[in-house]
Amino acid sequence: MANPPIDRAPALAKINAAFIARNPDYIAKRQSLRDTLEDLNSRMNALIAAHQPRPVSQQISLEAQWLINYTDDWDRAAATLHRFEASLADENQNIDQQPDGSCGPGCTEFYRKLEPTVDFLQSDAVLRPQPGHELTLVPLAFMQQRSPRQAARQHHPPDRPQ
Repeated sequence: MANPPIDRAPALAKINAAFIARNPDYIAKRQSLRDTLEDLNSRMNALIAAHQPRPVSQQISLEAQWLINYTDDWDRAAATLHRFEASLADENQNIDQQPDGSCGPGCTEFYRKLEPTVDFLQSDAVLRPQPGHELTLVPLAFMQQRSPRQAARQHHPPDRPQ
């Protein structure tokens, strides 16, 4: 027998209720952080429209959005928003391979580094480099297997309930 489809609204209501049980100010704090993110995204989009690319800022923005929408770790969300705001002043943003092998210089979450790294590894610069512009790739050390305990600690810091 197949499982019935999940209705989104009741599922979100249960999720919000659980967050509110942990923090009665959850909705207000989330909205405040969303408003800040929206303001910063507007500033970033204006720079991009003026032909001033901000690829690292875009990565930071997406990570901030994930933290705000899917966690209640307001300290990390606020710190990410501060990093985002500071990054907007950096005119020389490049998505180069990092020492850990990833291409996510704006990302701190392991899984957020995956997509830009795969995109880079599938790019013409890697697959079909121009003569004399061959790349030396860095090992993908960030992909090394983490123990379940390390992964759990990352998502449930010791000072927060699990």
